[in-house]
Amino acid sequence: MKVAIVHDWLVTSGGAEKVLEQMIACFPQADIFSLVDFLEDRSIVHNKPVKTSFIQRLPYAKKKYRGVFAADAACYRTVSTYPAMTLCSRVHMRWRRACWLGLTRPM
Repeated sequence: MKVAIVHDWLVTSGGAEKVLEQMIACFPQADIFSLVDFLEDRSIVHNKPVKTSFIQRLPYAKKKYRGVFAADAACYRTVSTYPAMTLCSRVHMRWRRACWLGLTRPM
């Protein structure tokens, strides 16, 4: 089974990153994707490479990544899927889940 783990942005070690760390432990063969990756502590991602978006290479991306993608829930909606694929999503904030379900518009 091919597994991909998609995380909004990797810039600090917080609660969502601790969940990510455990997900990687459960699926060590998984590919990891993120809009940007500026982590200094690579143990969070088990020293695995992270595939990032073009935003990583933009000037000032490290300081302005939130401004580029203020509604980070939008990144989950762009994950390409096909009928035989199962998509499992763990969203940590209620408004992000509401955006995911289409109940409200991203800010």
